[in-house]
Amino acid sequence: MMRSRMETYNHKSRTASVLLWLAIILYAVLLYRTAWITEDAYITYRTIDNFVNGYGLTWNTDERVQAYTHPLWMFLLSAIYFFTHNMYFSSIVFSIVVSLTAVVLFSTRAASSVRTAALGVLVLAFSKAFMDYSTSGLENPLTHLLLVIFFVLYLTRQPDLRGLFWLSLLAALAMVNRMDTILLFAPTLAWVFFNFKTWKAGWLSRIGVAVLGFLPFILWEAFSLFYYGIPVPNTAYAKLNTGIDAVSYAKQGLFYLKNSLFYDPVTLPVIMLGSLMPLLTKNWKRIPIAAGSLLYILYVIKVGGDFMSGRFLTAPLLVAVIAFASMPLTMPRRAWIGSGAVILALSLLAPYPSLFSDASYGTVRKGLIDEHGIADERAFYYKSAGLLRMHEGVKLPDAPLVTKGKQWQEKGISLESHIGFFGFYGGPKLHTIDSYALADPLLSRLPISKYPKWRIGHYMRIIPEGYRDTIQSGKNQIHDPNLAAYYDKLSFIIKGDLFSAERIKEIWKLNTGVYDHLLAAYQPPQMLQLSQADTDKLIVLPPTGAEVKLGRVAHAKKAYVHLSNNDDYYAIFLNGEQEVGNFAIPAKSGPKDGLLPHTIDVPDKAAETGYDRIVILPRLLDGNSDFVYALRSLQLMEKQ
Repeated sequence: MMRSRMETYNHKSRTASVLLWLAIILYAVLLYRTAWITEDAYITYRTIDNFVNGYGLTWNTDERVQAYTHPLWMFLLSAIYFFTHNMYFSSIVFSIVVSLTAVVLFSTRAASSVRTAALGVLVLAFSKAFMDYSTSGLENPLTHLLLVIFFVLYLTRQPDLRGLFWLSLLAALAMVNRMDTILLFAPTLAWVFFNFKTWKAGWLSRIGVAVLGFLPFILWEAFSLFYYGIPVPNTAYAKLNTGIDAVSYAKQGLFYLKNSLFYDPVTLPVIMLGSLMPLLTKNWKRIPIAAGSLLYILYVIKVGGDFMSGRFLTAPLLVAVIAFASMPLTMPRRAWIGSGAVILALSLLAPYPSLFSDASYGTVRKGLIDEHGIADERAFYYKSAGLLRMHEGVKLPDAPLVTKGKQWQEKGISLESHIGFFGFYGGPKLHTIDSYALADPLLSRLPISKYPKWRIGHYMRIIPEGYRDTIQSGKNQIHDPNLAAYYDKLSFIIKGDLFSAERIKEIWKLNTGVYDHLLAAYQPPQMLQLSQADTDKLIVLPPTGAEVKLGRVAHAKKAYVHLSNNDDYYAIFLNGEQEVGNFAIPAKSGPKDGLLPHTIDVPDKAAETGYDRIVILPRLLDGNSDFVYALRSLQLMEKQ
């Protein structure tokens, strides 16, 4: 089969080969022009920095918590960072090299002809999602490379035990890189495993070889359970332990696909077309490839997609491209040219095509986050961490949270919600409590805050009373007795002697639900219920804030309130049970025991729809806060 593939190449015209390499060069140019690093990547980078500097695979150095979802990517970057000690450029260069390797390997080994290869590369180059996440600092490039190698082996070998081993090994490495990518590999692996008519190996031989191939993943899971105390990343608890119903997640997942269609008209149509072609043509060898792409799209819908537009669509796009580009397509030259023109035209329908991306990308801030919380993440962070910005003399990354992190290096403890830049530049001495719980082992197991309304991937937790003091002092001062008892067990696992027999027993108990009743019994602090008249006097607030009933549906466009000095707040506007808008109220500096007036600009949607309640919620951020919250005199400006 490999011979026929190469024979196809040898008989293609020089013109087609030139077009292919021009397409690859176009991809390389766009790769350079769109290269960037997202703030989220720096969550992993802090673990890398700790690891390289002898603090272990930790995020906060005083506890063992897996705040990253991509161990293989993390280890490879760690090896590079060990020599360079420059996280930004190490990640950018490595991502570019891996992405280019994947595209060239696809073009020369996976595609059935020069023309299908050229068309496939054009799809990838004109896909906004694929270009955005060919860098970014996240694991996508390595996932892409492993997918290409896997399907090249699948397409060029007859099923045998050696082939099954290598396919299993590549799937296992991909799972160590990101666990949920197994859905992309599973249908093809199953096809090879059960396609017993084409080979003579027995069931036990096949099972044994597959298990041997999956050893990297099995060993990682064993290590994770031993080292961290749980077999999955802490981020899984933070993002899946939310109490949000499956229907809400599915709706959000469909909004994710809708967002992709608007901002990136190439990606989703190609996924669907590329996945359906093997089915429509009954190309049995490629149907499992297409099935993996479709299966992953269903998974994306189920989990609600992501807050990063397109991030979860790059791998199924590549798989769909491999599915159709590896088929022996025969079309007239005019059809090939027309297909390329359609791809180009679709890409130009995007509001911000990658083809025109330059150093100014993202300077127009309008519309970066849609109404469902899905963001053009590259546009959001390109000004701070886009590669072309270095030509303007910007030291990368350049963001307020980078500066803040450096300022907090010696302060011991902090409370933050965006922990990437801040945590990395805060250094190993700073313990950061993550209110979104990605890096916090206790908060990730607690219910999410009712307000503000959850955004996909961002699930705020209310900090339990006494938890911050517990971290600061090293002594358990959590007020709720059930939660305090649970934290004692959890703390022993993540801070105790690794090789303690008692710790191993506690890991077993934690993972088998022995202590779940303690979490179930925890009673989080309740939000105060107030009337507007109640605010005529000083009200001391719990961390959960207060819901102020207005007694009417208001449409005022401005509100005024006195709030405790040095504290950040949200004002959240409700109409019935629906959140119709929110406004971030930045802290004002002053004496710690004083209050200062604030003007609240009511969001247009809230003013138009009307609102009958306003929630005043502390944002639980460090600064000069003493974590004592208060409000007085909430007033609406009815006449404007």
